[in-house]
Amino acid sequence: MNNSAASELPEGTGEVPLHRKIAWAARELWEKFGRPEGRDRELWLAARRIVCGGSSWRRTATSVHGGRR
Repeated sequence: MNNSAASELPEGTGEVPLHRKIAWAARELWEKFGRPEGRDRELWLAARRIVCGGSSWRRTATSVHGGRR
C-alpha cells in the first residue's frame, strides 16, 4: 500500500475535518485487526499518526501487533 496517508483515505476526503479522517482510519484499523476490545486509544493514536503523515499502514500494523503479522 502507498505510504501517503492522503492516498489511503477514501476519495473525496480532502475537505473532511481532521477528526473525521482520524475516526475513519481508526475504524479501518479496528476492522483490520479483528475488532479488538479495549484498544480504542491505541488504534486512535495509530490512526492519527497515519492521517497526519507520521506513519504508514504497514508500520502501524507492525506496531499494533507488537512486531507480529
